[in-house]
Amino acid sequence: MLFFARICESNDKNQDQIRKLKKMLKTYAKRLKDGEDLKPRVAVGLLPGLPAYVLFMCVRHTDYVNDDEKVRGLLTNTINGIKKCVKKHHSDVERVTLWLTNTCRLLHTLKQYSGEKAFQSDNSPRQNEHCLRNFDLSEYRQVFSDLAVWIYQTMIKQMQESVQQMIGKVQVTWALSLFIVNP
Repeated sequence: MLFFARICESNDKNQDQIRKLKKMLKTYAKRLKDGEDLKPRVAVGLLPGLPAYVLFMCVRHTDYVNDDEKVRGLLTNTINGIKKCVKKHHSDVERVTLWLTNTCRLLHTLKQYSGEKAFQSDNSPRQNEHCLRNFDLSEYRQVFSDLAVWIYQTMIKQMQESVQQMIGKVQVTWALSLFIVNP
């Protein structure tokens, strides 16, 4: 009887722990859902391409557990999140550059570990052991490639607008200086 009481007490403690952990997970999930933008000034202090590598590690985990729905959700949400950030901060060239860099890094990592022979030629045998085993992400690679092109075009457009504004200011200054010198 004492043994049964101890088991019930242990079970109650475990249930309390599980409730606490579920609350913590809900809190963290809400934070992730609300999201925080990665600022370029913060990213400079991190390893280059860190967001891309973290995302790829998540892809590898979903490949390991063979969860097709999770990998699709992860990649779709990643694409939508990057688009949203670039659209929101299109005038911030540093931030757009950050996401262009990470999109390209993720794209190249997805290619490198895809398992396709064309992309494995420069891999070491150990790297080839870590290729994705359960998913063909070639469609997502194309989407990430298109996303990188779109980010690049957004960045170039913003840079052109900035240069045009500078040229306009220089032309006005030059015209004013001519007017003042030669009245």
